[in-house]
Amino acid sequence: MKTERKQVVIGVMGLVIAVLLAFVGAGCSNSSAPAPSVELILSEPGTQTTCPIMGSKIDRELYVDSGGRRIYVCCKGCQSSVARDFDGAARKVESSGETVATLGK
Repeated sequence: MKTERKQVVIGVMGLVIAVLLAFVGAGCSNSSAPAPSVELILSEPGTQTTCPIMGSKIDRELYVDSGGRRIYVCCKGCQSSVARDFDGAARKVESSGETVATLGK
């Protein structure tokens, strides 16, 4: 009886992991992202370096501007998510110890 229960638990865990991996992979596709630039970008303390949606490294060419602020993202899928809820994404950036960029005039 214990062996059967262990097999069921292992099977369910495998299914959960497979679903999570499929969800994460579908949410953020960098396949259309341009090749990395040779340009070196130095970050000051607090400067945003991670995507507020996926937690991946940001692509400086992908961002959303709102109210004089800019949030960088890792892919176009995350760009759409930030555009739908900019303030929520800004809170995630700031809660991680990073800073939302302020645009100059």
